Amino acid sequence: MSEKQIETTAPEIQINNVKELDQKLADAIVNNPNKPTEEEVEAAKIAFEEASKEFGIKSWDIGKPEDGERNVQYLIHFINNRIFWTEKGWMGVIKMMEEAKDAEKFIKANPGLPLKLGYQALEFMIYSLQKPGGYGYESAKALHDESQDYARVFDAIAEQVMNARGELKEIQILQDQYAAMQQGFYLEVEPSPENNETPQDEGKNKE
Repeated sequence: MSEKQIETTAPEIQINNVKELDQKLADAIVNNPNKPTEEEVEAAKIAFEEASKEFGIKSWDIGKPEDGERNVQYLIHFINNRIFWTEKGWMGVIKMMEEAKDAEKFIKANPGLPLKLGYQALEFMIYSLQKPGGYGYESAKALHDESQDYARVFDAIAEQVMNARGELKEIQILQDQYAAMQQGFYLEVEPSPENNETPQDEGKNKE
């Protein structure tokens, strides 16, 4: 097969240096008739900031309302007796106990409401629940004997961890869209396939 020369009529763009390239790109942004308006940029900023602020103060319901009291009691028990920590992990354990105690006070003052946890507590507890610690047979047997409580709290927290992570991804998209608009572009987000991996799966994959 003989080779054929392919001709093109596309004009060449002469770029002599990086500075000139930067200038041409800047000019293209300025002259772009489809760039976001100042109002659109401001709206994107507000959408991102409001979503981020709301997420920061949000709490998630853990399990059924009727299980609120025993769920928070098991959480406190687990923090006291099952969490294994090393190095600077002690700080997270202390902070988690403070949040669990606050949740206990809330439930006692509001009977019939579920255990509620913020995002950082959710992530800390799902990590800790995946890696319970202990020494010897007796502690292993004790964890086995409380397996129903353990499984109930684990599953309830795992479900809300996935919900929270999904919301966090949406906030990241809002941030990316706002950043793109600041640069003069619209960011189109393609729908991604749902990630059905649960925290339980993550633990299995790391083994």
